[in-house]
Amino acid sequence: MRVLKPTGNNCIYGTIIEKGNSNNIKYYKFSDGTLIMTGTYNTGEITSGNVNGKTITFPIKFKDTSYYVGLTKSSGGSYGFAQISDAVIKSVSNFASVHWCPANASRVDPINYSWVAIGEWK
Repeated sequence: MRVLKPTGNNCIYGTIIEKGNSNNIKYYKFSDGTLIMTGTYNTGEITSGNVNGKTITFPIKFKDTSYYVGLTKSSGGSYGFAQISDAVIKSVSNFASVHWCPANASRVDPINYSWVAIGEWK
């Protein structure tokens, strides 16, 4: 099985056979079986010592859970800092991330994240 990550010597050899936008998630299916999806989400405000989880449901299922998920903070997060779990919980149809506000901070303002998921659809 090919493991595709956005670094290293991996390449996409197929042409785009389908692309679209569903619930603000952009997706690209390639003829070689590669599937790329991108989107954004907001954590909402998190108060001191609390946890906030976010689940993203994909418009197209991955073949298995060996796909890559990358998250990047794009804005927000004043009045403290949020932490994201080292592991993202994945299934073929969604991924979940966990954010929390440390007890020594009063709150964390909403944080916007951009994400990308790269794997195989066939």
